[in-house]
Amino acid sequence: MPSAAQPICPRCGTALERKDLRGRIFDCPHCGAKLQVVLKHLPLALLLSVFASLLITYLVGLKAYAAILWIPLFLLCLRFVPGLVASAELRVYSDAPPKKQGVIRRNLTLFLSFWFGMTMVAIVHAYVLGWGAFLFASKRDVWEITDMWSVPLGLINAAFRISPEKSFVAVLGILVANSYFYALALTLIFKFVHGIIQRNRVTQLSLSGKSVGDDDDDGL
Repeated sequence: MPSAAQPICPRCGTALERKDLRGRIFDCPHCGAKLQVVLKHLPLALLLSVFASLLITYLVGLKAYAAILWIPLFLLCLRFVPGLVASAELRVYSDAPPKKQGVIRRNLTLFLSFWFGMTMVAIVHAYVLGWGAFLFASKRDVWEITDMWSVPLGLINAAFRISPEKSFVAVLGILVANSYFYALALTLIFKFVHGIIQRNRVTQLSLSGKSVGDDDDDGL
């Protein structure tokens, strides 16, 4: 009797060996069905890994100038947390095309992509150039970089101004919050430009086909 951890073909019910799992999509060696390995709850596991790593950095009081130490903490959480939540299962692979996303879902995906991208750019830019300015330039250059990523919330409330002495979690929260407004502006600009292009696009008609009248003239 196969163990619970041993994969089983959902089509024929035969236990599979680990060597039979060749990639994400493979053929069952017993019945020939095309199978697919599906990872369940993977986004939730990744999100919990991020939260767990941030909780650890908050408890140890990691400062912004030592933000590089968050990376091994995140990798450590990524090593153990997904195993508690995510799981893999075998399904019969379907060649059906994916469903087309609605307008609201496409816009939300676009906005979230811009938001995530701007957050990553802010983290890398602020940390790399911030340390470069700290080591090779003046403190004025460091404050210029921190002031740049403190906008726009830093203009409203001084608590949202980034400084190297703040905790890494606080600085990350400020970057995520400010990136929200940048991503919103980029999404609106993208949709505006895309709308203009769609409205001004010229529909090309095929000129190679013959009309019914042309066919009648050729027959005369």
